[in-house]
Amino acid sequence: MLGRLMVRARNSASCKKCKEKSCLRGNASGWACPYGLNVSNIKKNADCGLCTECFKSCAYDNVSLAWRRGAWGERFHTYGEAWQGIVLMVLAMVYSLTVHSPWPAFRDIVNVIDKATWPEFGLYAASLWALALVVFPLLFWAATGIGLRLMRERKPHIYKEDSAHSRGTHSFELSMGTAFKKTMPSLLPLGISLWGSFFFATFMVNFSFILLSLSDPFGWGWNLFGTAGMPWIQLWPSGIPWVQSALILFGLGFSLKKGYEAWWGLTKNAKTALRGFGPTALIFILLAGGMLIYFTNY
Repeated sequence: MLGRLMVRARNSASCKKCKEKSCLRGNASGWACPYGLNVSNIKKNADCGLCTECFKSCAYDNVSLAWRRGAWGERFHTYGEAWQGIVLMVLAMVYSLTVHSPWPAFRDIVNVIDKATWPEFGLYAASLWALALVVFPLLFWAATGIGLRLMRERKPHIYKEDSAHSRGTHSFELSMGTAFKKTMPSLLPLGISLWGSFFFATFMVNFSFILLSLSDPFGWGWNLFGTAGMPWIQLWPSGIPWVQSALILFGLGFSLKKGYEAWWGLTKNAKTALRGFGPTALIFILLAGGMLIYFTNY
């Protein structure tokens, strides 16, 4: 949803005439779309994973890879998309706390290959599923509900909004579900910045293994670039927390901005939007603050 690259049909008329639907079903030139999509029906980036199989399978060369212009304006249209956004953020935090943990007990729980701690890993997996699929969705749902209540206390007449599909000819009650789906896209910048922090630390810590692999890619004793026997070193270890902190603060700022804009679109009033988004914003700040403390102290 944040990405600028997008797969779209070049000409919708060609897709309507196509009877083979090779992009959906596949053929000898390319696999069927793993997401079950017909290119002509792709309207937003959340549906497509950019695997590019449709470029190979389309018999009419009617698939394009384009650069999306303009402001990011995509929204979650289903609860499933909102859940995926929450899972994205939760997994980033949990992976940083386990894979890069300074506490051996945390690392051993997920290291079932070497430690064979299957009972502990099962408990960890169940806890992770509960956090990502139940606890955090309920937390954000409750925050959205509190925000709605605060918003209506401020301006009791704000209950409705124009439907985008009816272009202002019809209005509907602003429900919890609607407010929830409009709010949850704002957690994507924070979630992605958390993943960026995780991957940056992984790269910096394991940089020497990249050089080792380049010199001896097949493990056959080669030394193509003279780095096969180099010792393991971390790349700029003192700078890792600084970069992680910068990423977190950038993601938090962007999330707060998008969340405020979403609620301002519902209320058209700055103070009311702050009251509505305030509970969710507080959760964002607490989560980001906790990860900042973890990255800079452990």
